[in-house]
Amino acid sequence: MTAPPPRLTIAMGDPAGISPELLANLLSRTELLALAAVTVIGDRRVLALGERAAGVALDIETAGGFDKAAAMPGKPGFVGRRPLDPATIPTAAA
Repeated sequence: MTAPPPRLTIAMGDPAGISPELLANLLSRTELLALAAVTVIGDRRVLALGERAAGVALDIETAGGFDKAAAMPGKPGFVGRRPLDPATIPTAAA
């Protein structure tokens, strides 16, 4: 009998910093995602900003709640929350 894969939940970090870009980079690493069932919690609009900054396009399904987030190894899930409008958040400047 084999052990079930680890389950990880990641809450998106500061939307004005580098968290969205770092998360987009992580979620684009298919070899890492194959090792665990990963669920992300956050605002999909903020993750889209991270995708643009990282130069990646993610194929990630957004669910309305944990009971609907069907993350599996190699196929992350996203629990959508919309607590803020990313257009109103000034981002960090280098």
